[in-house]
Amino acid sequence: MDFEAWGQEYLDEAAQIKAKVDALRAALRAEELEQDRELAYRMTVLYSMYLECRHTGDYLRRYGRRAQ
Repeated sequence: MDFEAWGQEYLDEAAQIKAKVDALRAALRAEELEQDRELAYRMTVLYSMYLECRHTGDYLRRYGRRAQ
């Protein structure tokens, strides 16, 4: 199993999620108050997913380098 490639897939997914969070953050500035809570909740969930993917990807890449 290629842990570095697997880790890179996680990092790529993290980048996509981060782009979505950034788009929601920009939309949050433009929306009305009622929708603010919904967008803030979505941003919180997506940001936690981003962090999880980023940390998992970093871990897998480090593990792959040590295993070689």
